[in-house]
Amino acid sequence: MKDWHVRHKIFHQIFKDKDMGDDLSNYKIIEEWEKERIVKRAIQYPTVQQEELFYPGKSYAVAITFAKLLEKNFGEDFYESLDDELLLFGNDPYHKRYSEEKEIYDEILKDFPFEALENEDFSSEDYKKTMHYFYLEFLLDGETKMFAPS
Repeated sequence: MKDWHVRHKIFHQIFKDKDMGDDLSNYKIIEEWEKERIVKRAIQYPTVQQEELFYPGKSYAVAITFAKLLEKNFGEDFYESLDDELLLFGNDPYHKRYSEEKEIYDEILKDFPFEALENEDFSSEDYKKTMHYFYLEFLLDGETKMFAPS
């Protein structure tokens, strides 16, 4: 089992009953299933703050973000992580693996604003939460790193 899988599992065992700020019942959810809308919303999510969350577009953006941050922090292969069924720990009913929706992912990746990962000045408030959640979930944040395996 990969280090990030172990960290992910530890996080979810310890914090399974704690609200870590990702309770979607606090948001208005809009589902958009047309390919063009999914691509547009996934590309917008990192940089455009909106009152609503658009699914499954947001799920694609989160998966891309987590895969990129796994590459950056754990040296993982981006596309291998993007295709990992446990990337979002099975918590996102909209999540699709790269191999399941390669065409949509490739379309999003052409214009995905990766600069939002490197510079929070380009990031929406919701995207900042997504990145913070990654660091919490993979035991890299000050609040959770004490639980990381040595």
